[in-house]
Amino acid sequence: MVPQIVYTYVLRGAHTLCRTADGEKYLNPHIFPTFPVEAIDMKRSLLIALCVVFCSSMAFAQAGSIMLFSDPGATTCDLYDMPGIMSVFVFHMYTPGATGAQFMVDHWSWGAGAWIWISDTPIPPVGVFVGNSQTGIAIGYSMCIFQPTMILRIDYFVPIPSPPCSYIQVVGHPTATPPGILVADCAVPSNLLTATGGDVVVNPNASCMCSIPVEETTWGQVKALYQ
Repeated sequence: MVPQIVYTYVLRGAHTLCRTADGEKYLNPHIFPTFPVEAIDMKRSLLIALCVVFCSSMAFAQAGSIMLFSDPGATTCDLYDMPGIMSVFVFHMYTPGATGAQFMVDHWSWGAGAWIWISDTPIPPVGVFVGNSQTGIAIGYSMCIFQPTMILRIDYFVPIPSPPCSYIQVVGHPTATPPGILVADCAVPSNLLTATGGDVVVNPNASCMCSIPVEETTWGQVKALYQ
């Protein structure tokens, strides 16, 4: 078999905003390139891609994800803004046990820069917090949480509508050590784990909807692509 240069692709679930090194944005559930693999056949490249996905997922799954929603029921991450007061809701999701989190919420970098932050309102079980969501916040929970939990409501004043496909995203706390979005687990003493961050899409259109159902794909269907 003649070796060929191929690209492997990873299909991830909805509600993850990804940016490549050249600045392009990919909003899932689109397929986006992750890395080139040289001189290997298609079947081997698929196995390598799956190993990378599973290993990475195991590391992040321990911490869960700090995610944003446009409603307190955590049903959608799409938001249509208009002049006035708008709220964004922060949830800690997919954790097997956590006692705190450290992160920042960025609304300047991807189109919603006209928004003016008003306040953060911690939601029980948040017990203590230091800082604010705009410059970096560290939150301590009053208990070990095991299920999707709202931890913060952020209120903004919107003077003018944002451009289509703007984003508000959870990013790493600027002084976090190690760098990134950090979560404290329920061990004694607790361990700091790196989590993933979610986003809200402001004024989405067909090209950037956030709350899109992901079509299930069986392992047999995946293998069939490479036969």
